[in-house]
Amino acid sequence: MGKAALFAITAFTLMGAYYTLGSQRSMVGSVDRLGGHQYEVVARNAAVTGYMQVRQGLADAGNFSVGTVQGTFEGASYQSSVDWGGGTRATIKSRGWVTDSQNQTHEFHIRAEVEREMVAEVQEEPPLFMRYALLADGDIELKGNAGTDVYEVVQGQEHNELNASIHANGKISTNGNVNVRGFGTHVNGSSARTSKHFNPYHNPTNADVLQQVDEPVEVPSFSSADFLSRVQTYETYTGGNLSISGNTSFGGTREDPRVIYVPGNLKLSGQVSGYVMFIVEGHLDITGGVRIGSNSFDGPDESSLAMYVGGDLKMRGNAEVYGQIYVAGEISSQGGTADVYGNIVSAGNGQLRGTPRIYYRRASPALTTIFEEAKPRLKMISYSEW
Repeated sequence: MGKAALFAITAFTLMGAYYTLGSQRSMVGSVDRLGGHQYEVVARNAAVTGYMQVRQGLADAGNFSVGTVQGTFEGASYQSSVDWGGGTRATIKSRGWVTDSQNQTHEFHIRAEVEREMVAEVQEEPPLFMRYALLADGDIELKGNAGTDVYEVVQGQEHNELNASIHANGKISTNGNVNVRGFGTHVNGSSARTSKHFNPYHNPTNADVLQQVDEPVEVPSFSSADFLSRVQTYETYTGGNLSISGNTSFGGTREDPRVIYVPGNLKLSGQVSGYVMFIVEGHLDITGGVRIGSNSFDGPDESSLAMYVGGDLKMRGNAEVYGQIYVAGEISSQGGTADVYGNIVSAGNGQLRGTPRIYYRRASPALTTIFEEAKPRLKMISYSEW
């Protein structure tokens, strides 16, 4: 029995030593694995550093002319480069690596495909030429009961500092019962009766209500290709001329306006709503008893509809237009009581006759990005790590 007990004790001792040795080996393996993971993290940090340097270089250059970038970060090395075969897309490749005490190399790779796009950002204020009730690069002629006022929400209030001013890079002429509830500025003279025709709401310094200025306000030329290059997405009306009647809602939001390109003319004779921008190659005809745009919209008190036109603007009938309008040609209003709640800009001449009125409402900067300088931006198409 004594020998049997001794043999049992010896056996248990050997088994305990075996399991202890196995446990120690397992712990050593865990430490090795933990060390490998740590090295991988260091290699990844280096690869990310190289990737970010190349990406920033692409943004600063505005193109894909960035060479190979090499360096070290926290004891690891990295090398990053750009593969570009032409066009607007390129592939960024970045490799980070570190060597451990056992002379083993641990690597980490990043591969990202990016696309360069030109983006015009939304500004705090619209461009200067969009800050008047009526502006013309040529002459302005107001006759009959034509005139300007401010949007009904603020007009006549004592704290109102908004005026419905007009400006002409040429001449201003008025005749009849014209009433401009703002200042009139011009570059090349006027034949207007100042005391009767110009009555700004806000004039704290008692300045002249009709003034000749030295510098014209710059009005951009119309270029549909240039305009469309500054928007993210747009729809083309493939039928040429577009005529809208009835009640039509185009949707859209201030953050993502709907943009519609019309290769021909645009005729509006129905009700139109939505946060939308029309870019029209031809003429704009607003006729009949239509209501275009909205007098209420979530967000700032500003226009939610824009119409940018390569031809002329004709307004007839009893139209109500809530929006901001730019035309490369002439503005004419003959007959009817067309009212615009927003602003109008002409790269030509502006002529308002009869009883049309422009109730000035601030233009939306979200709808004037096509006039802003576009800057390069990189958009991520794909990204992978290993």
